[in-house]
Amino acid sequence: EMVSLTAVEQELDLLYPDAKQGVLAVADEKKGEKLILITSAEKATIADIQQYLRSRGLSDLWFPKEVVYIKNPPLLGSGKFDYQSAEKLYISSVDKM
Repeated sequence: EMVSLTAVEQELDLLYPDAKQGVLAVADEKKGEKLILITSAEKATIADIQQYLRSRGLSDLWFPKEVVYIKNPPLLGSGKFDYQSAEKLYISSVDKM
């Protein structure tokens, strides 16, 4: 099923209102795709996100499978989240593992 990344981000912006963040959909060997939250919210956890999204009546499909903390996530000149740069950062960090 398709999940709107924008809708997931809007929900997570309510949970972490002061954070700069974005949600990426990246390849996953098991499920085809998984959601990754890139965020400046230092204390963001999968458990907190799952509990919050469940309390909002949302399905597990909305749950990011990973949270990546970046103090200063990549932003465009407009101040919006830079998805392409964030995906490159994520992929390069996974390749180093």
